[in-house]
Amino acid sequence: MKLNPFLKGTVLGTFAFLFAIPAYAGCCGETLETRSILWTGQETYQLDVAEKWEKLPPSEIPAHAHSPGETHINYWNLHIRCIEYCKRHIDYNEQIDDSIVTSFNLGDRRPEFVTIWGGGTCYRVRIYRVEENRIVKVMEESTKEYPQFLYDKDGEKLIVLDNPYNDTKPGMRTVAGQFWKYRAGKYRATK
Repeated sequence: MKLNPFLKGTVLGTFAFLFAIPAYAGCCGETLETRSILWTGQETYQLDVAEKWEKLPPSEIPAHAHSPGETHINYWNLHIRCIEYCKRHIDYNEQIDDSIVTSFNLGDRRPEFVTIWGGGTCYRVRIYRVEENRIVKVMEESTKEYPQFLYDKDGEKLIVLDNPYNDTKPGMRTVAGQFWKYRAGKYRATK
C-alpha cells in the first residue's frame, strides 16, 4: 500500500512534534517553551524561556510522594543573550514562577522583547530592553485582560492594560484601559 505524500508528511511531522522534539529539548530537566529573535540593526539577540525542574531536598519531599510533581519543583528560566555580530558580551537571566504565554519583539524601532505570562487570575507583562551595555527590565505589570499594543498620533508605541473601573457603552469603538508609554527608561502610565 502506497501512502499519500501529504499523509506521510503529516504522520512524520506529528511524530517529531510529539516525541522526537520533546525528547531532545527535555534533556537535563529543561524544556524550551518559547524563543524570540531581535535584530537591533547591528546585533542579533535571542530570548529563550525554558521550563526547568529541580529535585526538592529530601526534607521537603512528602513521605507518600511518587510522581515528579511531588518530588520536583518547576520554574521558568528567561535567558536573553547576543548571538550574532556581538560587539560585547551581554547576558540576562531571570527565574520566573508564572507560566509563559508568549514572547515577541516590539518591532524594528524598539530594541525590546515583550513577554506575556499567566499567573493566578491575571496576565503579567514583562518587557526587556537592550541598551548600550546591558539588558534591563523596563516594565512589569499585571492585567486582567490580554494587553493591547497600539500607536499614538506621533507614532509612539502605547501598551494598553485593562482598567476594570472604566465603563464603555455598548457599541462604542474605543480602547478602554490604562495607557503605558516609554519615558525616562521605563514604561509609565499616561494621564
